[in-house]
Amino acid sequence: MNRKVLAIVGLIVLVVFITGSIVGQMLLARSNTQGISQQQEAEKIEAIDIKVYDTDNNEVKLSDFSGKPVIINFWATWCPYCVDEMGYFENSYQEYGDDIVFMMIDAVDGTRETFEKGKAFIDEHEYTFPVYYDLDQHAVYVYQINSLPTTVFIDKEGYVVAYQPGGLTEDMLAAGIDLLLK
Repeated sequence: MNRKVLAIVGLIVLVVFITGSIVGQMLLARSNTQGISQQQEAEKIEAIDIKVYDTDNNEVKLSDFSGKPVIINFWATWCPYCVDEMGYFENSYQEYGDDIVFMMIDAVDGTRETFEKGKAFIDEHEYTFPVYYDLDQHAVYVYQINSLPTTVFIDKEGYVVAYQPGGLTEDMLAAGIDLLLK
């Protein structure tokens, strides 16, 4: 292999190692509360700002919701667990939508998941929660989403209080909401 290829491979390995270390530390720093990982009080992790796009292709940032608790859910139409939990999010949005910001982020990759597929799915099921599209995969990259669905609970001060890689049950979502409203 030439030097350029070796340098690129080395850089990729370094990025994967650093990312794995950060994610591992985040996961180890949490305790389990009713099936969701809750952030320890002493080791708060500030939520990282992300940008996504609404249905009209307007840029929306997490920081636009500063001062309010936020639930970020990363999903895709091809993901059966994502589809299964959508009803829980819709019901919770109907109940808590005035108190909590719901950022339902479609993890668009341009092949398996497209803006068109995501929008058609939301329209077909008549979901009313806000849907955003990660058209440039910025949010997926920033939050190192390795599996779908993944849900992040952020308190009104902007700290991650719970993180759930994988599907949520209705009780798990309720536990996360309780953490945000306490």
